[in-house]
Amino acid sequence: MEKNNIIVRYSILFFFVVSIMACAKKELPKAVNGNPVFMFDGTIGADPIVYKAGVNGVYMFSDFYKDAQDLYTLSGTFAVENCATCEPFLSFEFKDGRQTVGASLTSGIQFFFADSTFNSYSLDSIQYQSSVESFKFIPNLVVLGANYLWDFGDGTTSSLASPEHVFTTLGVQNITLKATHQGVVDSLTIPIDVTPFSTCRTRFSYSYDASGNQVFVQSDNLSFSSYAWDFGNGTLGEGPIDTAFYNFPDVYTIRLQSSVGGCNAEYRQKVNLTNNPNATLVNFNYLTSAIFTTNYQQRLNAGTCIITYRKNGQTYQSYKNAIGVNQSDKDVFKVTGIGMYLRNEKDQPTVFVNGEVDTYLYNTNNYLDSITIKSNALKIALAYPE
Repeated sequence: MEKNNIIVRYSILFFFVVSIMACAKKELPKAVNGNPVFMFDGTIGADPIVYKAGVNGVYMFSDFYKDAQDLYTLSGTFAVENCATCEPFLSFEFKDGRQTVGASLTSGIQFFFADSTFNSYSLDSIQYQSSVESFKFIPNLVVLGANYLWDFGDGTTSSLASPEHVFTTLGVQNITLKATHQGVVDSLTIPIDVTPFSTCRTRFSYSYDASGNQVFVQSDNLSFSSYAWDFGNGTLGEGPIDTAFYNFPDVYTIRLQSSVGGCNAEYRQKVNLTNNPNATLVNFNYLTSAIFTTNYQQRLNAGTCIITYRKNGQTYQSYKNAIGVNQSDKDVFKVTGIGMYLRNEKDQPTVFVNGEVDTYLYNTNNYLDSITIKSNALKIALAYPE
């Protein structure tokens, strides 16, 4: 950010150090002329360390990026001029743990430092369970030698006689079974609300009295407020239980429409009143079950800071490389002031941050190897997305 050769050529347009209370305002305040000195003056392990941008070849690199969790990370690094990864190397990374939105920070840079203390990154995960609903579709009659083709309405199909399917869509899907046997082709479509564990579903069972040419129907779900039947022969009915009379042998499709509140559900079944048992191939029902999975979400604080220090080829960071240990309650960086600064060499807007550190750094290859880092004279530059 600053080098001896370019400090003279850079004029700072605005400068003002603000307290954390001021950070919560809608905008960072306008600044007066000044010249911040980016530096770390403190101790790391047993060594007194002074890094000053523009002195002894040290440069202040500022940047931002999105990490593996799609969170913006603002970084400021003391490193060798023209080599952002060479020793001496000391970096400070601040993660937008409140949840990065689109191409910008959650609430803008003015709220990013609303918390005066940034805590440690933590490799432990928060465990939680989630469940999905699995459908098993079952033909009422499986005919040997028949071919079955299921269309689940969501762009997927199956040629199994009795497939299982997990929907990734919500709302009503038209489930179609098409069966072919000895030249006979038959199909049936039933609209089903596939929203996981939906209560907006209706079904019915039926029985046939051949002596009276009557079909008795009964809803399987009595929680609806209305039941409307279409018996496929031009007659209608209502109520959870009803009867229909048929005068001619044929295959009829019976429809039940059930409703309660804002729920409108439908179910269909075919009734074969012919002497040909193969005239109806495609009646089907379904069962549902819950599939539970265990998920792990990496822990992130609202304010998270990672300090990285490299010495003699060894890398130390402000969190232990130990999965399963909650380190999120450890203080890492205390902000004592921030202010607007110039755009960096990548033409990114930047802020300067004053802070204090008093914590441990752990060897990334052996977290039992730790060193302290302390400073109350720390000023860094951080770039951020506009």
